[in-house]
Amino acid sequence: MAYVQKDADGKVTATYGGPQPGVTGCVDIADNDPGLLAFIAAQNPAKPQSVTGSQFINRFTPTEQGALATAAQGNPQMLVMMISMAAAGSISLTDPQVVAGVMGLVNSGMLTQTRALTILDH
Repeated sequence: MAYVQKDADGKVTATYGGPQPGVTGCVDIADNDPGLLAFIAAQNPAKPQSVTGSQFINRFTPTEQGALATAAQGNPQMLVMMISMAAAGSISLTDPQVVAGVMGLVNSGMLTQTRALTILDH
């Protein structure tokens, strides 16, 4: 059972760990109540597993994008990778090659581990 607060229309507006005496609209409902499940889903939207090429590039800060562009000028393989990413219809954030590429930027000193994890956050 779950303790929730409902508005005048019966829509779940808050959840609680137990009874809330004095809270208007606080009721006990089943854990699988559709209104409760909808409220939880709205509070925890699913993160994308893949993004477009431009969305992926925009996960990098302008400074990081500039550093990548500068590095690509002297590295044809990196340049091809960047052009491919920009043109990609979809980039999987869990693809081993994508993860390895971003972690390679950490190894080269272009990104911190924290930034890499943020960029790959799905």
